[in-house]
Amino acid sequence: MYGMVITLLKSKLHRATVTQADLHYEGSITIDADLLAQAGDLVIICSYARMEPAEAKKHKPIVLLMDANNKVKSDDGLKVISG
Repeated sequence: MYGMVITLLKSKLHRATVTQADLHYEGSITIDADLLAQAGDLVIICSYARMEPAEAKKHKPIVLLMDANNKVKSDDGLKVISG
């Protein structure tokens, strides 16, 4: 028998700028390293994770607020992984 599993926000990029779109591409998202050269629509990109309640109690989502140049403006006081 399996235990209870819940789905939580794992990470979020808030106000990221789209620099390329291919509606026919099936697969993962690519976020270009040099986003300053192009402009596009603002989006919110989220990932989710399934975990058991004990793990969920310790979980803190990674939330990055992006500036106009797709640089991290704020980490909203939550866990941040820098690149």
